[in-house]
Amino acid sequence: MEEKKTPEINPENEEIIEEIAAIKEVAEAIVEEQEKEDASASSDAENTESTETDISETAEEPAETKNDPLASFLQREEEKDKERFSKEKDPSKKSKIPWWIAIPAVVVVALVAILLILKLNPASPSSDDSENPYQEANFEVKVDEKGEHQAQVETTEEGEIEQNGVGTLVSYDVFNVSQIDVENQNGSFTVTSYTPTTTDEDGNEVTDTTVYTLVGFEDFDLQSGMADAVANDAANLKFNTVAAIDANLSDFGFDTPQATVRVRYSDDTSSLITVGANAPAEEGAYFTFGDSNTVYLAEKDAVDAFLYSVNDLISLSVTSQAEDVDSSLFTSLEISGTRYSEPIVLQPNSDEAIKSEYMMTSPYKMFTSAAESADIAGAIRGVYAEKVLCVNPSEGQLSSYGLSEPYARVVAQYSDGTIEILASAPDSDGNVCIMTPGTAVIYSIQLGAVEWVNTSVEKLRPDAVLDINVEAVTSITFDANGHSRKIDVTTTTESVENDEGDYEDVTSTKAECNGVSLKEENFTVFFQNLTGITLLEGEYNSSVAGNLCTVTITYSTGRPADVIRIDNSSESRLPVSLNGDYIGMAYKSYVTKLIESAEDLTNGKKVKSI
Repeated sequence: MEEKKTPEINPENEEIIEEIAAIKEVAEAIVEEQEKEDASASSDAENTESTETDISETAEEPAETKNDPLASFLQREEEKDKERFSKEKDPSKKSKIPWWIAIPAVVVVALVAILLILKLNPASPSSDDSENPYQEANFEVKVDEKGEHQAQVETTEEGEIEQNGVGTLVSYDVFNVSQIDVENQNGSFTVTSYTPTTTDEDGNEVTDTTVYTLVGFEDFDLQSGMADAVANDAANLKFNTVAAIDANLSDFGFDTPQATVRVRYSDDTSSLITVGANAPAEEGAYFTFGDSNTVYLAEKDAVDAFLYSVNDLISLSVTSQAEDVDSSLFTSLEISGTRYSEPIVLQPNSDEAIKSEYMMTSPYKMFTSAAESADIAGAIRGVYAEKVLCVNPSEGQLSSYGLSEPYARVVAQYSDGTIEILASAPDSDGNVCIMTPGTAVIYSIQLGAVEWVNTSVEKLRPDAVLDINVEAVTSITFDANGHSRKIDVTTTTESVENDEGDYEDVTSTKAECNGVSLKEENFTVFFQNLTGITLLEGEYNSSVAGNLCTVTITYSTGRPADVIRIDNSSESRLPVSLNGDYIGMAYKSYVTKLIESAEDLTNGKKVKSI
């Protein structure tokens, strides 16, 4: 039976305990004095009571009041007043705490104070305290004749653990791990490692970064840090406590272990680690070491890497990053798949007359939305998935993951090569399966990270009909309400000296109509209104009632003239065509104000911003 130990008193509390003892002595003296006073007061009270009795016996009630109810009442009240007065005058009758209550109370207070001190300020445990959670367990690790590490926990004559606690069964540098064979509920894999060495200027050997290989998957890049985690758990195996010796392994989940791991080290030794069930209350995981039935309890993160699958080790990098700015820009991009009735083809805009970065050449010819096209361009190079779903998929797996007939496919041409990515339709959680034909890995990724899977012609429509660079414009012809107004535009750039004496280029734009100069501020507002026509989604409106206005723009860059045609309609939105192709809708109220601003400009009136 384990001997109970008397709690040690912290030296810092000895002074407080002495003070409490002194208080106890004073309290006992007070109680003793109180008892003497009580005895004296009791004697005086007896004499007083005898005197009052004699007086009461000699006093006789007047005959006329004996049978009077009112007089009887008043007499009784007078007697009560006398009794109260007598108690106030007699110290022996005052309320006080009895001695038989006071003494135990003092003792209880003192004992409670001592217990609180011992509880709040316990003495530090001695080095041989068997309940110390940080003490080292008594055990020994040896290498047997087969070169395998074995551990022996020290026990008493009764077969009990001599001293339990924490311990380290294996402690190697990670680069001393040469091979790890893992079999777990996700399958099996083998990782080998090699650490190259170099010699520095002083002739000292220097170890380089360890290189890991996933056997059988040598053509696949490994995810950074994952193989290192497996090797680290294999090189440094620690436990928090010995859970049982000569245990019934079934009680700890070893009938169906979570993992069986064989580790080989560079010194030609090995270790066998078997991971059983997780301990209750998230306290960790059970494992055995070597051939012994001794069960150890470790933190989960000490053995969690042994539960990885091949998929966890494969790199999540779907496509490579661009090496420089030039290789980050595609020269052509095509989006197709079962989602799209016609391929969408994009290419960079090289026309200086238009500010848009990209333009669509199929199924329509138009400049594209800056935001949508940027999202698509940014989802081709450097794509990084959330997890690996399958490696070396079969035809059946391709079909089950929705990639035998891709929902979407993107093919982008770059200066350093071509990138192709296939994608499935998104599931209810927005997850998409993707893969590159050149790498037999199926990944999972969020839809928002591959915008080309969910784009459309409508989403790619530009925010405005044309984002025109005014410096490239030579003329604007505005036809509306039976009138044609041609505005000639000239842009000049000259070098001007600033206040600091430096020269800088200053660009100015002049506009005139029929030889009459127009105010520059009025033309600026009109041009902003023209290029600010918001392009809306919508099918072509068949209820048109002829042309409402037509704007023809010519350029100095050699770009062919652009013709914007807006047809009238009884609806609030009007169909807009660019160079004969319908491109979307525009608000009727906006177009009406645009026509008014063109008339105000050519009539010399102030042009209002729409």
